[in-house]
Amino acid sequence: MLNIVTQWIILLAAHSSLMSCRGICEDYRATKTRGLGRYASGQKRCQICDLFIMCDGNVCPCCGYRLRTKPRGQKYKQRIRAAAGAAP
Repeated sequence: MLNIVTQWIILLAAHSSLMSCRGICEDYRATKTRGLGRYASGQKRCQICDLFIMCDGNVCPCCGYRLRTKPRGQKYKQRIRAAAGAAP
């Protein structure tokens, strides 16, 4: 019977292999748009794969990590809010 520490190590090893880039994301790579920001145009960012992708859902199809759908910087957050407020 495995002790709790061994089970924890096995679980972490299995989890870390799921959360790594496998190169599938290249099929979903988004091109930069002119005029609109990336998030405003529907693109999402994967922090593990380190690129913007276009796909349905909030999970990266490559590594399974949650995608970022809003900017982190205050200046860019204000731009998104202003654009959303101006839209009917």
